[in-house]
Amino acid sequence: MFIRFICLVSKIMSIINEYVIKYKMFAYNYLSVMKEEALVNLAAKCASDLPTRKSGGNYMFRKVSVYDLKYNVFEEFEKNWMLLSAKNNDGKVNTMTVSWGSLGNFWGREAATVYVRQSRYTKEFIDNGEYFTLSLFDGKKKELGILGSKSGRDGDKIAEAGFSVVEVEQQPAFEESKCVLICKKMYVDEMSLDKISAQEIEKWYSEGNPHTMYIGEIVACYINE
Repeated sequence: MFIRFICLVSKIMSIINEYVIKYKMFAYNYLSVMKEEALVNLAAKCASDLPTRKSGGNYMFRKVSVYDLKYNVFEEFEKNWMLLSAKNNDGKVNTMTVSWGSLGNFWGREAATVYVRQSRYTKEFIDNGEYFTLSLFDGKKKELGILGSKSGRDGDKIAEAGFSVVEVEQQPAFEESKCVLICKKMYVDEMSLDKISAQEIEKWYSEGNPHTMYIGEIVACYINE
């Protein structure tokens, strides 16, 4: 009887030991997979912090807080101008020059506001997705003049201006810019002409074609070093 008991205990211990080994192997494999996934996610996050670098490209975007920027907002919009850009589902990018807009706070978040006429080709790109970008420049008025006066419907105006598109967090930016703001749409509203004074309608909307207002949360800010 005692020998049978010893044999039974030995068999039970053998079974328990077998399951312990299997559990350890499962835990090891599980942790290895989790570690690998964590490293992949970390690498993807690090990669998203920088734009795609072209061969020979002379740029390096670094992520900063919007509160680190020292630009005068009025000068950037009115005097230096900005490029408002977006891409469609096919990855095509279009852009337009803007001198109307504002930066501030909306719904408790840092935000950018821009205005786009209904006829603009860029509007189709902004409406197509969730994001748009604002690129800031120094001394590029000639190039921005081309991008503001011509339509992407008629040709590659970006190439004509001599600018190079890069991506920052999968959103369009320009190698020649000094800063890019990545914005996620929060609010969209079409201006109603019956709410605009006759004087302003005569000055800006005598042929209709009102602006649409886009307010976007600034989800990321990069400066070009």
